[in-house]
Amino acid sequence: MVPRWLQRIAVYALVVSTGAAVLSLEILGGRSLQPYFGSGLHVWGSILSVFMVSLAVGYWVGGALSERRPSLAKLMVFPLLGGCIIFLLPHVYDGVNNALFDLVVIRWGSQESYASLLAASAEFLLPSAVLGCVSPYAVRLLATEVATTGRTAGNLYALSTVGSTAGALATSFWLVPLLGVEDLYRYLGLGLVGLSVLGLASSLRRKRETN
Repeated sequence: MVPRWLQRIAVYALVVSTGAAVLSLEILGGRSLQPYFGSGLHVWGSILSVFMVSLAVGYWVGGALSERRPSLAKLMVFPLLGGCIIFLLPHVYDGVNNALFDLVVIRWGSQESYASLLAASAEFLLPSAVLGCVSPYAVRLLATEVATTGRTAGNLYALSTVGSTAGALATSFWLVPLLGVEDLYRYLGLGLVGLSVLGLASSLRRKRETN
């Protein structure tokens, strides 16, 4: 078993990091869609809608999975999977955007808004849903008593929001101008994978020591 204090620190760090990653991914999504679909209201409406739906799915799935013998090692699977998907996005989003623009706008003669919604769904629904699983799972992992569950949930969602704010500001003010969109996708994915690997390694080492 991982000591409670170490587990708590790891969970807090993960919640802040995934909160930052989700908002960073959202801003990067706007930049990825812009060359094909513009930067108008329909693009940001599509991105916001996709992220809200995916987070709702992630909250539901994470809450359901948290009822099945929750552990720190299992929690770390979410950023590991999400990070791998985000790392691969620079290799696929241009092709997805091009294919959907050609299909929806040129061949079907439909509006760009529908194409941007499909593109946002294809590229960002899965990774943001996976990262959305973290917060409800973390609440279950840290909640030790029914009487303190509300406080635990409030603390974790507050930390996630702080991380989201930091991620939004850092991405838009510094990271995109410094690194560019494609490299930032890769660094974001690698960061999540690295964090999850550290958490998994710590959890497995502690488990071996106690056996």
